[in-house]
Amino acid sequence: MTTKHDPWRLPALSSFGTQLRALEHSGAPAPGSTPPRRRLSQRLALAAALVTGLVIAVLEVVAPAGAQSPLNKAPREARRSSTVGFASVIEASLGGRAQTAIAERGQLDFRDRRFGTSLSIPGSGASYEERTIGSTLYLARHPSLRAAARARPWARFTLAHASAAGAQRGYMLMQPQVVFAVLEHVGGRVNRLGSTTIRGKAASEYTVATSLGAFLKAQYGPGFRGAGRHTRASMAVWLDRRGRPLRVVTTFTQPSARGLAQLVLRTDFSGYGRPVRITAPPRREQYRVPSARVGSLLQDPTRTLVAALFATATVPGSG
Repeated sequence: MTTKHDPWRLPALSSFGTQLRALEHSGAPAPGSTPPRRRLSQRLALAAALVTGLVIAVLEVVAPAGAQSPLNKAPREARRSSTVGFASVIEASLGGRAQTAIAERGQLDFRDRRFGTSLSIPGSGASYEERTIGSTLYLARHPSLRAAARARPWARFTLAHASAAGAQRGYMLMQPQVVFAVLEHVGGRVNRLGSTTIRGKAASEYTVATSLGAFLKAQYGPGFRGAGRHTRASMAVWLDRRGRPLRVVTTFTQPSARGLAQLVLRTDFSGYGRPVRITAPPRREQYRVPSARVGSLLQDPTRTLVAALFATATVPGSG
């Protein structure tokens, strides 16, 4: 019976045991002829070899050339569950001093193309809500809606109108659609650090290096080029036993005249497969937005934050 090779599997610890036993018995002197001090030295050497082997196993590179890594497969595994909830936080600092933070919480229905989220800036009282159902987007409490928010708080328009108006309809940097797109295409060395638990669930931790440019390309589409490629990013990803993301933490860094510019994005995923309720607002609370005004309603607060923090990483609509 043959065993199929699995490039993602850590080396079996039993193989280390076999190697160590062979090492222990090779060239062994006759019984009673080895001084106790030498036996102790041999045992210490064996123990050191075992520890070294375990470290090598834990830090094993798990992305052989030409093969998809577990990170590339993770978004597909998530979509198979049809639904998921998420909570994201993005925090900015410059020279070690916290600048601002944005928090978001929402749900995704992959099958019915529904997305509901609420965004807030802690400590400022600013917040707004967004729902996407198919090709229709609804916004409430957005800063540019204040004049019309009394009787009909929900602005309604189709994403086709947004495209016609020349507005960028990229999801925000901190939203799961962008995180999933980056994971699907991330390349380079992917390392498996070991196993742990996230909110009581067994998880495997992986790390990979990428860039802000990869996130901006995922955010604005394949036609977006150039910006952010010099801003380094490191991703730590925790996958559950089915290969679905439980947590993704991305740290963007870039030196600046005022110290290290850093942006930390953390997204927690939960409730895979659970029912979600994302519905259109009541018709009487909606008003249609003319295509000429669509651009002003699609301003992404993270876009301004990224442009201000990483001056060389210009992004669409930031100037």
